[in-house]
Amino acid sequence: MSFAPLIERSPGFGELRNSIIDTGLCSLCGSCSLLCERIDYGEMPFLKDEVSCVTLTGVKKCGTHGCCFDNCPMTSFSKKEVEFAFFGEGSTDLDIGSYRKILSARSTNERILKKAQNGGTVTSLLNFAIQDQSIDPKYTGAIVTRSGGSWNPLPTFASTSENLIESAGSIYSRLPLAGEIRRLLRDKRSIIFVGTGCQTTGVRLYQYNFLKNLPEGAFHLLEIGLFCYENFPYAQFRNAIEDRCKISIDAITKMNVEKGKLVLYAQDKEIIEYPIREFESLVSEGCKLCTNFTAELADISIGSLGSKIGYNTLIIRSEEGLELVEKAEDNNIIETSTGVSIEEIRKIMVRKRKMSEIITTKRLANGQYVPKID
Repeated sequence: MSFAPLIERSPGFGELRNSIIDTGLCSLCGSCSLLCERIDYGEMPFLKDEVSCVTLTGVKKCGTHGCCFDNCPMTSFSKKEVEFAFFGEGSTDLDIGSYRKILSARSTNERILKKAQNGGTVTSLLNFAIQDQSIDPKYTGAIVTRSGGSWNPLPTFASTSENLIESAGSIYSRLPLAGEIRRLLRDKRSIIFVGTGCQTTGVRLYQYNFLKNLPEGAFHLLEIGLFCYENFPYAQFRNAIEDRCKISIDAITKMNVEKGKLVLYAQDKEIIEYPIREFESLVSEGCKLCTNFTAELADISIGSLGSKIGYNTLIIRSEEGLELVEKAEDNNIIETSTGVSIEEIRKIMVRKRKMSEIITTKRLANGQYVPKID
């Protein structure tokens, strides 16, 4: 990577730490390490070397602020510009974002349905996109999250049906998933990234700020975004589940959030329901500030809200996303209908915006950083 003379001194990781990480806005999405191999992760991002960030030593490496700052979804950026760049238009709906079509869908594969969280649509679309040779471009695999031991979230590059089915289902703990792209960039020419709103936004900023400068055909990326209201730091979430729900984390076979409750399915077929509000103290200020419930910058956004039980809601935003869904329909990979209740999504968005306004007011009163996303 070439270096350029410093025109404007870049804040770099120091500013990211002062504005975002140390003030509670970091969602641990992994976007800050998309171009910088010196950033690593514990409970929060940190520089591996205890020295000043390279962007403060007289040269700049990536952008005005340094690549870590530019890719962070919790810093200020023009959402309209990014939407126009990838979708050809700005937001068509205040609550939903830019979209071409909204559908309710489910997998037609019984094996996937048995393992899936709800309708199995994400797994089926991934499997079809990776395995079917008629898809253009041909994707080599997908970056997804799977459960390691004791529901510890782990990043996975899935390139087979077995890998994808193993990764089906939701995990409600934070993971620096976006950083996996840097590891794969040189070896994989076309991949799918599956993540939450903050993760997909960070990756989209990475595409917008940096990947556009690569030669045509050098690297291709499709994003599938997952509806996300909030998530939790793994260790604290695990301890809270075991303490409040009185169940070992290792006995849980599936977990879901439904109608304000954390629903745990145990190995002995027991179902435990616990109010999700009881875990509120674990939620970061970044999650409370965020209003990106439907992953508005992904090519396809998928969740369960708005569709009947056993089905997923699909918000299709890009032409590439629409082509993939339509081909999957034509090949009977998924079955779809138009029966989506947008009002259910709007109700959640009203709640998210109210919370965001409260956090914004609090942070401004304390002189803390608040991103401007327009």
